Amino acid sequence: PLSTEPLKSPYAAVAPSVVSPLLASLRGAGQAVSPMQLIRGLRPGALLIDAGLFDGTDWTLEGVLAGATVLGFEPVGKNRRLFESRFPAALQLQLAERRLSTPSTPRGP
Repeated sequence: PLSTEPLKSPYAAVAPSVVSPLLASLRGAGQAVSPMQLIRGLRPGALLIDAGLFDGTDWTLEGVLAGATVLGFEPVGKNRRLFESRFPAALQLQLAERRLSTPSTPRGP
């Protein structure tokens, strides 16, 4: 007979709190750093690879706003269509908000 019980994973039920050696080293130094904070701190020209970017409005968007070169891969067709419809509008909105929040410098005569 077929079992209706859920398959029990051999792995721990709780995901690890650190997703990379870099984050582990920063936490070991007493700093609490999230992956998004790392992305926001990238220098222009840095390379960010977003595998499984979904609609691009999180990691990819933050990378582009930080000035990074972002290589995004999305294998699911539905998600690629979401990217095409959502990402350009989200980027334009973020850029407009930044322009509004940045004080303008007076121009000379």
